[in-house]
Amino acid sequence: MILVKVTREEDISKLKEHNTSITPECMVYKNHVARAIDPEVYKRPYIGAEAYILLHEKVEATALKALLKEKESLSNDNTFIELNMRLGELKELQFHIIEIMNLVIL
Repeated sequence: MILVKVTREEDISKLKEHNTSITPECMVYKNHVARAIDPEVYKRPYIGAEAYILLHEKVEATALKALLKEKESLSNDNTFIELNMRLGELKELQFHIIEIMNLVIL
């Protein structure tokens, strides 16, 4: 996304020289008001390699939780067979999620 109307300004004291401006420290000037952007807004990356890694870790953690939950719910009779089947299904699901993530990133 290109921010056409936003000017990047290195010096906080020069923010008011523009209609809309921002500093590298995430101080924003807009509508005659200067404010700091909440760090929660920019703490999580949404694009780039770091975002991909975090999303991949989240998918793996979710799959692992689902597998552990499924393991607990299985009966003692066919535990090993059912776990192997479920593990294969989860790995296939994880593979498809990674493929989709790769398509989104490209």
